Amino acid sequence: MPPRVVLLLLLGLLGLLYQQSGLIAAITPEQKKKVEAAATALGKVEAQLKAGKYDAAAKLLPAAQDALLEFAAQPEMALPVGNLAKRLDAARGELELQGVTIPPFTLPMVEKPAPGTPGKGGGTISFVKQIAPFLVAKCGNCHVNNARGGLNFASYEVIEKGSQGKLLLQKGDSKNSEGVREIESGNMPRGGLKVEPAELAAFKKWIDEGAKFDGPDPKALLTSLVPRGNTPPPMPLAMPMLDVVAATGKETVSFSRDIAPILTSTCFDCHGEGQGADRGGLRFNHFRNLLKGGDSGAIVVPGKPGDSLLIKKLKGTAGERMPLNRDPLADTQIALVEKWITEGASFDGGDAMLNLETVVATVKAKSATHDQLKADRRQQAERYFRTAVPDEQPKIFETHNVLVIGNCSEDVHKQIGEAADAQLRALAVQYKIPSDQPPVKGRITLFALRENFYYREWKLVEDREIPIGLHGHIRYDVINAYGVIWPPAKSSDFSLKLLAQEQASGLFIGNLGMGQFPSWFATGAGKVLAAKLEPRDPRIKYFDNNIAAALGGTRNVGQLLSNNVAGEANDILAYGFVKSVFMGKNTNFNNLLAAVRGGANFEAAVRKIYGGTVPQLLSQWSGRR
Repeated sequence: MPPRVVLLLLLGLLGLLYQQSGLIAAITPEQKKKVEAAATALGKVEAQLKAGKYDAAAKLLPAAQDALLEFAAQPEMALPVGNLAKRLDAARGELELQGVTIPPFTLPMVEKPAPGTPGKGGGTISFVKQIAPFLVAKCGNCHVNNARGGLNFASYEVIEKGSQGKLLLQKGDSKNSEGVREIESGNMPRGGLKVEPAELAAFKKWIDEGAKFDGPDPKALLTSLVPRGNTPPPMPLAMPMLDVVAATGKETVSFSRDIAPILTSTCFDCHGEGQGADRGGLRFNHFRNLLKGGDSGAIVVPGKPGDSLLIKKLKGTAGERMPLNRDPLADTQIALVEKWITEGASFDGGDAMLNLETVVATVKAKSATHDQLKADRRQQAERYFRTAVPDEQPKIFETHNVLVIGNCSEDVHKQIGEAADAQLRALAVQYKIPSDQPPVKGRITLFALRENFYYREWKLVEDREIPIGLHGHIRYDVINAYGVIWPPAKSSDFSLKLLAQEQASGLFIGNLGMGQFPSWFATGAGKVLAAKLEPRDPRIKYFDNNIAAALGGTRNVGQLLSNNVAGEANDILAYGFVKSVFMGKNTNFNNLLAAVRGGANFEAAVRKIYGGTVPQLLSQWSGRR
């Protein structure tokens, strides 16, 4: 039976088991460690896949599979096995898609366990009279009424079994009970609540006596067992969401240069991207999520590193030390994080919703030399091509300023490369780029794809649909500087040379602003600059003749301002909008370029030079058409 079919059958059985009351026993601390080890091993595989390092991922795969096999056949481990199995299947599927040969792998099927029975009364500590009121009062907001961090105490039955692979107690052994350790470490409870010594002593004694239940129904909600007079006090208000504070430039520690690399390299397995990378409800794949914190609230208190949970976790003074199952950070790294918080926890990475790995890569790209960035983009281009066209070896044509990679004929590649290179050199002269500098740092890449099918498959690279009707688009964000071209079927349709010039021009503009120009602006400006060279080309005439139709067929003109690849109508609107408003008076256009090259914000520069916001200018222009 194929491995994926076995996995699906397994997941179905696990779901069935969990729907039936009393079938799954609670997992032990030892088992929990095995789950975390398997998750960490699998996270390393996923990290290599995300980086496009497929051979490295394949080498790490057996260790992840072996770690999962350690507990896969144990009935009480059903839920963590199911979650990890889905991630493993996705990783194996990605490797197979990339043409990597991997041995077959099958998880053992889980046998249905016998039902257990809840504990009966008999201990000196009463669950109903002492433990339930304690849990509702001190843990109610997060774990009785909710299931923050995957842990829920809604009823005795749920407490006994654990929830989402997490366990509050180990019967008869308070020393190894997670709930006790969390309280004794000071990690819990949150929200300013405090567990009194007598409360903790009673909780531990109840566990040591077997954590027995002395009420009428173990399925009853804890809140129904607590008398009205014992209802918990109001919970303190949740900490407000912190605002993103822009760096002033006076800070000695930079988030993007110093802190983000630490977080992405050591913490992303558990708190980055992908399924399961949100342990404790904490995911800091971008800066706003870092400020948001997790189930325990904010992890950063600007100006107060000693009060910041992030520092406590890195030092191991609050619960388990982080990063989990890895060597602790060096003292120098922790000191950097402390200094960053002391200086206000500011952000210097541009867009606070940008993935932190992209923030790190952008800093690297900006600091790299032309040759270093050129080498990085060459490797990246080959990886992108393999993703979209896995079954063909790419043809490559290179000039000093352009890399052409694709599956068209060598003649087509040469036409594209030479036209783009000539355009870049002409623009470098026009916009006074010093002769000792390249027109585009790291040079540009143009992907030449011979059929629309392959062009549409570019969605696998950018994780977004490529609309029907386009013959190409560009992407510039400092890390990337590429265009994708689907050549015309015949030369009479329009000029392939013009298409290459369009993309080269748009990427040139993107490079001038080091990623600050929005995609629609670079796209539109590229088309206008190319049109000046080929004003009679059928493609240019088509653009000019269809601006009004594009406006009429686009109900929401504002969609032009998104940075997603849109349809042909958006390309035409970008061309018309930039040509009429931004390049109608060349002096203004040059002033805008100079302002952004000098570090000004694009939107602010537009308001100052053109007397209105971009949406206002777009509305005025579209209304006049």
